[in-house]
Amino acid sequence: ILRRRVRGYTRNVGEFKIGRTSTPEARSNQPDYVNAYDEMIVIYETRFIEHANEVERSLIYYFSTHDDNRNFRGGGGGPSGRAPHYVYVVRSKTLLDTIASFFK
Repeated sequence: ILRRRVRGYTRNVGEFKIGRTSTPEARSNQPDYVNAYDEMIVIYETRFIEHANEVERSLIYYFSTHDDNRNFRGGGGGPSGRAPHYVYVVRSKTLLDTIASFFK
């Protein structure tokens, strides 16, 4: 189910990345994400860091051959923070999306 959801979120986008955090709002406001991505979508929540790490690793591996995937590591790294733990997708708009938004 998660693969299907991520596939839908990553279809017809500029670039995307899968990640894990315990603070989605803070993570989405960090400069490396603000400057590169337009949207963060939380797709999974758990109390257990091991589960979040496994979901993140599995999704990154599954989408590793996708041309627009910007994950360069296998996942599961970085600080764990306190529960709950979230797995998310960040994505950027395509040039066509950006142009179309001017006419709405």
